Amino acid sequence: MPKAQVDDVGIYYEESGSGEALVFITGFASVHMDWRLQVPFFSTRFRTVVLDNRGAGKTDKPRDGYSISRFAEDAVGLMDHLDVESANVVGLSMGGMIAQEVAISHPSRVRRLALCATHCGPDRSVQAEQEVMDALTDVAGLTYEEIIRKALPILFTEGFIRERPEEVEKYVQDKLNYPRQTYHSFNGQLQAVMGFDSYHKLPQLELPTLIMAARGDVLVPPENSEMLAERIPDSRLSIFDEGGHLFNIERADEFNRTLLHFISD
Repeated sequence: MPKAQVDDVGIYYEESGSGEALVFITGFASVHMDWRLQVPFFSTRFRTVVLDNRGAGKTDKPRDGYSISRFAEDAVGLMDHLDVESANVVGLSMGGMIAQEVAISHPSRVRRLALCATHCGPDRSVQAEQEVMDALTDVAGLTYEEIIRKALPILFTEGFIRERPEEVEKYVQDKLNYPRQTYHSFNGQLQAVMGFDSYHKLPQLELPTLIMAARGDVLVPPENSEMLAERIPDSRLSIFDEGGHLFNIERADEFNRTLLHFISD
């Protein structure tokens, strides 16, 4: 089980392929398997790296020390461990916040930046509807599996859940069969998200940036991606007509083609 010791935490990671480095960073309460439909596609062309963030999956779960800037330092520390001088960095949801922070704090380490279903901080973001947040937080008395299944309509569109039940079930089973977060690590990641704000720093980004979102994302509405595109100079915006929050799974082929075209351009 590959782990890189980065400061106080052992970071679990997987890498495959060779060539120019491509680092995928996942979101809140998520693990590297959320990129399972990207890794086989991109590892034929790039040295592809995925990781579990501090406090999730097989990475260590300390009681404190959670912030987006700390997650970013973890990612850069992993790059150091792998002798990756610079990489294309892709982040989704909280991972997109981490990717922003990596590019802002370590601009020489990022060749191209892709920000997916994310925003520049809760104080500036277009918020999800209250019923969406209630569905995520009102879980008293539910089993872990029931909590996962309750979140499915927030992560995927109704059509995808109906038409691709095998993909949805694969997502559920991946969650059930992987190490779970502790209360303090879950809360630590949540507080990290709530404390993030990149709004005033975004105009200083001077690197190729792709911003992607999906119209059906009810958790991080696509208006947030439009805001990012307005703040980041010369960025590209691609909003998929179909797809939910995890549109990298729901619209994997379109997602992969769009990202590949951007990185290869």
